[in-house]
Amino acid sequence: MMTQSDEYQKCFSEDAAAITSILRLCESGTDKAKKYACLMVALLASDSSNQKLLGRTQGLLPALVDLANDDELSDECRANVAWALGSLANENDENRCSIGRIPEAPNALVKIASCPSEEARERAAYCIAEVVRDNDDNKLLLGSTEGSVAALVHICATGSDPGKEQAAWALAMLAENSGDNCDSIVLTPFALEALLDMISSPDDEGDTDKIASANALYAIAELARSGPGNRAAIVDTEGMLEALQLVSSSDIPGHQVAQWALDQLLSDYDDDETR
Repeated sequence: MMTQSDEYQKCFSEDAAAITSILRLCESGTDKAKKYACLMVALLASDSSNQKLLGRTQGLLPALVDLANDDELSDECRANVAWALGSLANENDENRCSIGRIPEAPNALVKIASCPSEEARERAAYCIAEVVRDNDDNKLLLGSTEGSVAALVHICATGSDPGKEQAAWALAMLAENSGDNCDSIVLTPFALEALLDMISSPDDEGDTDKIASANALYAIAELARSGPGNRAAIVDTEGMLEALQLVSSSDIPGHQVAQWALDQLLSDYDDDETR
């Protein structure tokens, strides 16, 4: 698309009218217009200058959050809203903070992550991961939002491979350096089982997505280093240690993370007990 060309990206950054048009479409356009306006934001945000400009455009981030909260939008539009917000948050601390300061944002993202559309759920998981990544305040906000962890676990258990990949990464980002979120994840029914089911074995022939598997391993490793109670829950999950040992002894993606997770899990036991 033309929005991906360097020339168009540069023209856009110099065109205030284009930004105003996108904002107006997000605020008052038809569903179709809103869908394409959000798509435009997502694509334009791949350029760091445009990403910064869009994030600082007064009213745009709140308008996108309002769209995320709108139950009347089509599934395609909701998917593009989540994609737009995630693209604006990607590697941009300022935009992450701005999104986190919008009171309705956490519930809005969870709402999309829980909707019937598989594509919208996948994009919402991506957005949650980007919004909380390296942002402690947003981790606490999203982690404590009712239904957030359960929605991500549901995607891990039932979603498409891309959805599982994004949801496992979102759980890993929520868990990273956050004991409270780790506790919430471990206590969520079927969370550990869903992550375990995503782990590839060296004998898999494409049935398990390798990136999703690596993301699940990273989430498990973060949970394992959060405290002895969570480590015990992981160890007690049937098949977990065997899966981690199998991956750690291979050369498939994530094998080093699997070994790291094992080291964390076995840290509470004496040498005699682990032999």
